[in-house]
Amino acid sequence: MSSIYAGAVCTLAAMSARSATDGFLQIPGEGRGNGPDTWHAQVGDTQRGRAAVLEIRSDFSESDASEEPLLARAWTYQESLLSARLLMVFSKGQRPALRCADRIRRVDGGLIYACPKQLASLQANLSDFKKDVASYECEQEWATIVSEYSRKSITFTDDRFQAFMGIVAQWETQLRPKFGVYLAGLWSKTLRCDLMWRPVGVSSSRTSHASYIAPSWSWASRAHPVYYQSRGEIWDKDELAQVVGCDIVPMDLQIPNGSIKSARLTIECVSELIKVSEAQRAASSNSCVGNMKTSDGSVQFIFDDAPQPQDVEELWLLSIAMEEPYHSSHEIGLGVTQIAQVGQGNAKLYRRVGLS
Repeated sequence: MSSIYAGAVCTLAAMSARSATDGFLQIPGEGRGNGPDTWHAQVGDTQRGRAAVLEIRSDFSESDASEEPLLARAWTYQESLLSARLLMVFSKGQRPALRCADRIRRVDGGLIYACPKQLASLQANLSDFKKDVASYECEQEWATIVSEYSRKSITFTDDRFQAFMGIVAQWETQLRPKFGVYLAGLWSKTLRCDLMWRPVGVSSSRTSHASYIAPSWSWASRAHPVYYQSRGEIWDKDELAQVVGCDIVPMDLQIPNGSIKSARLTIECVSELIKVSEAQRAASSNSCVGNMKTSDGSVQFIFDDAPQPQDVEELWLLSIAMEEPYHSSHEIGLGVTQIAQVGQGNAKLYRRVGLS
């Protein structure tokens, strides 16, 4: 499906569509009450014998395109990004607008100033990034896309990866030397930084999906929005961590970037076992942020779940990358807790529970 939108000359977007069964066309005589109000005024010039009709419309005020129902849906996210041209018909009767490679214009010549990321041209952006793959801006672009996609609604959570495959395909085709192999929402060559996603809103209730969608270290495992700090403030160091291996088992071998059956990530890194006291659990019972005592003092730890899970009595703090706020660099990493032992060698399996 994504190749259809990527190959289309122009995609018609019904911005008012809240589902796949909605559209923008109306039966004549119905639904006009929701359209714009229009007034006409006769403007005359008695001295020169000229007259004109002035039209005043209620929809001439600027509207926020990001509030359109179509942009809240996960499947339409990649469809709009992949389209070379997007002809948008808005929900409140505003003049239609055309988005091409580098700008958006209304049919009356006016500009749309508040343009959400989803209405940009992915193809145009990737072409620019290919000219300078060393820049961290292309990594920031991926982080921004992930953050926006995590906010989109989807009817069937099992479709979370399928509705994203078109964007992944473009990245694989054009930026593979920079990003490497796709791994459950992350990339092999930027994996250590890709692991540093954060939950949005530390005071809001949140959890993972009820059914298995992705491994705990992937942002796609969460049933809530996530975000990344600026890629200019985070960098990885080989001295801190090395990715030993990553195994992804897809549901369908013919669709390697689709739904996942299982996944396992092995990292060699500096780590420290942290005990979570009863006092710390009680203090954070209604929150997801706590201070963990370490050998170097203490660190602020943000749990992925909120409120903080009360069954976590200890966790391993893994040093994965470096962060530089105000030129004071320090290590950041993940918190994991053991969930099982498998195999003849009793290999220990862990799941991510948060980050420092």
